[in-house]
Amino acid sequence: YQKENSWVKVVVDGDDYDRCAAIEMWSSGKKGNYGKGLSNTSDDPLKVERTGKLGEMAFARLCGLGVDLAYRKFGDDCDFTLLGLKIDVKTSLRNQGFGLIYAQAPGGRLMDLKCDRYVFAHVETDDRDNKVATVVISGYIKRLHLTDRPLVPGWCGGGHRNYLVYYHELEPIERIVSAVRKDVRVM
Repeated sequence: YQKENSWVKVVVDGDDYDRCAAIEMWSSGKKGNYGKGLSNTSDDPLKVERTGKLGEMAFARLCGLGVDLAYRKFGDDCDFTLLGLKIDVKTSLRNQGFGLIYAQAPGGRLMDLKCDRYVFAHVETDDRDNKVATVVISGYIKRLHLTDRPLVPGWCGGGHRNYLVYYHELEPIERIVSAVRKDVRVM
C-alpha cells in the first residue's frame, strides 16, 4: 500500500479480486433499481456489490486480516470484529469527499448504529478485464461521533436520511492498523 497524506491506497488483484467479483449477492435479488444499486448497469450489473467487497478486501489486506465475503440473505451488520470492536467498511464508487451512513428510516425512526467504527473508502480504479482495483481508505469515525453529524436526504428521494461524514474530518486509518498490529484497543 501507499500513503497519501493520511489516506492509504491498497491494490486488490488476482484471486482476491475474483472473490470480490462473485456472482451471488444479496442485493441482486432486491426489487427496483434503488434496492439493487443505482450505479449498476446492464454491462456491469454487480458494480455496487463488487465495490463494497473491494473496500472490505482492501481493509483486510491493510490490516493483515482474513475477510469473510460469504453470501448472507439479508447482508451483515458489520464487516469485521477487531479487539472487541465492530467495524463496518463503507466504500463508494469514487471520491466524493464525504461518505454517508443510513441514519433515519422514511417514517422518521432513527436506525440503530450496530458498529463501533465506520471506515470510509472509495475505489480509485477498477479494471475488470485485468482483475485489479485500487482502493483508497480515507479514515474512520467512531459511532459516538456520528450523532453529531448533519442528517441529509438520501439520493434520489427514498424518504430516508443519512449521516454526512466528510473525509477530511476522519480519524487516520493508521490508528486502527497500528492497534491491530499491537493487539491493543486504542482506536
